[in-house]
Amino acid sequence: SDAEARYVFHLADKDGNYSLSLAEFQRIFFDFDRNHDKSVTSDEFLLGWMERHLGSSLEAVILFHHLDVDRNGHIEVTDIPWILAFFDRNMDGVVGQAEFVITWLKLINSPQSR
Repeated sequence: SDAEARYVFHLADKDGNYSLSLAEFQRIFFDFDRNHDKSVTSDEFLLGWMERHLGSSLEAVILFHHLDVDRNGHIEVTDIPWILAFFDRNMDGVVGQAEFVITWLKLINSPQSR
């Protein structure tokens, strides 16, 4: 939902400037990395998602599937610039709150998600 997307955005926006830098954006995903191997598996993502009450397990699976850019079953450092570019709709190098929420909702509600 819109509220869930805003919640995730604010968790990541450490400096409170309503935009996410590459480092802040990367932190979103690596907060889910339980074994600190710089790779987030679908299991780690789902577990962290449910613990944080970010939405349904189906939403977590859908989002993970879309964010695993190279489809290797992990979100890794090499995926992050591609994910950032996907969310950065005006291509200014940062992701604003509106960009984040809009893209999040499109991913969750995409036809491939059904």
